[in-house]
Amino acid sequence: MFIGLAFSNVTHASMVLPLTLHQMAVVANRVFEGECLGLQEDLDENGLAVTYVTFSVYRVFKGSVGKSVTIKQFGVKPREEGEAFFGMGPGSYIIPATKGFSRPSFQKGEKVILFLYGDSDWGFTSPVGLGQGKFIVSEGTEGQRTISSALSIQAQGIYYENFIETLRRLPTIRIQD
Repeated sequence: MFIGLAFSNVTHASMVLPLTLHQMAVVANRVFEGECLGLQEDLDENGLAVTYVTFSVYRVFKGSVGKSVTIKQFGVKPREEGEAFFGMGPGSYIIPATKGFSRPSFQKGEKVILFLYGDSDWGFTSPVGLGQGKFIVSEGTEGQRTISSALSIQAQGIYYENFIETLRRLPTIRIQD
């Protein structure tokens, strides 16, 4: 008797429940405001394709953070539209991004407020809630700073000062000016 396995093209979706600022602050290991200084794609010590993202830190809201922070994220920037790259040394491969992996991206010069999970045993971390913990700080047309999030309709064009005041009221946040 021959038993064959059929492989089908299964698409996985990521579903994340919306988190409040309070929930993000509770689960975050580090929260800080800073600017992305650069990204470096590489293979880590385990042969995994990773992206190291370095930030200059302006202000710490929670946790132990120095004047700069480098985080390690799984995967690298897609080479073509709709792809994500993962790898283990010579066995590196490219798969469609719709296969269940996406992560927040960063750009050099981007100013952000990040709510980060603690580092894993392999040194990986990411913004809380699959990117909900990444807030972009922008300069408005009249010099007014605003906060926005790619994942939250409620967090679009919020005045920076109002956002910081909301953070100050959270019990787990201790702003270090």
